[in-house]
Amino acid sequence: MTEERSESAAGLSFKMGEALLRNGAEIFRVQETMERVARAYDIEEYDVYVLSNAIFANAVENGEKIDTKLKFVPGSTVHFGRIVGINQLSREIVAGKVSVEEAYARLREIVSIPYTHPIRLDLACAVGSACFSYLFGGTVFDAAAAFICGFVLQVFLNAIDSRTASKFIINLASSAVVAVCAVLLFTVGLGDSLDKIIIGSIIRLVPGVALTTSIRDFLNGDYLSGTIRMIDAFLVGGCIAIGVGAVVMTYISLTGGAPLFMTPEAVSIGSIQTRWRCVHIAFAIIFHTPREQYVCAGLVGAFGWLIYIVYVYFTGDVVFASFFAALGLTYLARVFSFARKAPLPVFLIAGIFPVVPGAGIYYTGYHIFMNNNAEAMSKGVETIKIAIAIALGIGIVVSLPRFFFTLRRKGSTT
Repeated sequence: MTEERSESAAGLSFKMGEALLRNGAEIFRVQETMERVARAYDIEEYDVYVLSNAIFANAVENGEKIDTKLKFVPGSTVHFGRIVGINQLSREIVAGKVSVEEAYARLREIVSIPYTHPIRLDLACAVGSACFSYLFGGTVFDAAAAFICGFVLQVFLNAIDSRTASKFIINLASSAVVAVCAVLLFTVGLGDSLDKIIIGSIIRLVPGVALTTSIRDFLNGDYLSGTIRMIDAFLVGGCIAIGVGAVVMTYISLTGGAPLFMTPEAVSIGSIQTRWRCVHIAFAIIFHTPREQYVCAGLVGAFGWLIYIVYVYFTGDVVFASFFAALGLTYLARVFSFARKAPLPVFLIAGIFPVVPGAGIYYTGYHIFMNNNAEAMSKGVETIKIAIAIALGIGIVVSLPRFFFTLRRKGSTT
């Protein structure tokens, strides 16, 4: 697209799509936003095709053909604040409230929204790790150790340059850093159960975003992007298992088989009220969610976690517990999405994290490195079942018509 046409409506549509894709929006949202903006500004012909890391577009505007535009968009950190801003801008454009020039100015403001301050990210990751360790039956000392490990992990992620290393190397190194930190703390006596410390600490790395967005891509008929992101989720999970497993195996070899586990503390239903708030709000901070959405994101996660805990308490079946938890929290997330006019992932991603099988990834990797093939196969199959159950739960709710979530006939598409 030439420089003199950089302020065209077609150029605006393309830049909005690029910004959405770069900040972690789903494929269907990127494509739908671009097409709606083009229609709102009466572009005669407009064709766009979006992949998980590229956009193809061409248009005819004011009787002149704009050459095909191909743009590679590398993956970046998820920033829900920017996605929400662009989503709101597209609404106003469709409503005829914003001119092309005003939209360009607004878009520049939106894409310049800063990331959360590194110190806040460090503390959010630390608090989320501690609470998650405690939620899964760890003691207060395990939570304290997970707090330190989570803080160290986020400091490491802030320091590493994602432009010079692949995502898989970053996840492999990050999981190893977490495991080394957990082993050191466990060795000096902080923490009662190494597995609970590690499980709480690696939750920041679990590919919940890739899993969730891949499901939405599949449901919207974009099987190519859905497959790419699903493979990405499984590969990241494998990197986490390898990084943690290698460190734990080395530790066991050096210590002659020191005990790693303890009998899990029973997690009472009444005790979860103070734990879930910190967990889900911590993840909302990590993904740069607008502050006004923190409470709703926390409520979504709490609702799903409550369903999970109750079902496991009465049946012991973690697979169906994950399915019903995903079903419940996705329903509430869609309700909030319509009510607050914000994209569904803003509420869904932070809420789904504690249900994603981070513990299963850890135990599968551990048993593989310990040559416990039967246990590794059992845990691996269970982890895949949980992932499928979560996918089905999200898929069923997302496929329901909007009147299940709101009585209004006009509003956003989420």
